[in-house]
Amino acid sequence: MHLESVKFGKEDYNFVNDITNDPGKNDNLKQGFIAIVRKIKKAYLRRTPQIEKIADFARSSPYPVLLTGDLNDTPVSYCYKLLDNELEDTFVEAGSGFGQTHSQMLPFLRIDFIFHSAISLF
Repeated sequence: MHLESVKFGKEDYNFVNDITNDPGKNDNLKQGFIAIVRKIKKAYLRRTPQIEKIADFARSSPYPVLLTGDLNDTPVSYCYKLLDNELEDTFVEAGSGFGQTHSQMLPFLRIDFIFHSAISLF
């Protein structure tokens, strides 16, 4: 799966780098922040029905489910919580650290996931 992207452009990455490295450098702080928040909100609204369809599929599947992909959302998001209610997160079971997905902007965020159905061994 690949859910709706925030679609950050070069200007967004530059803004985040500038504000992170030198907060006084960016003259358009308010405009840059508003642009990023709008993109995040738009993507969030588009991801919601996408993830609800996927969660419904996982919930109703008569077979074990292995689901991998890019949620474009973090482990504290609605998308993640919805899937986590239906499936097991392999990183939680066997990973360590932050589980970094993106090395450029906010490298500590995990937005790519592998989920699986709970499997009973007995």
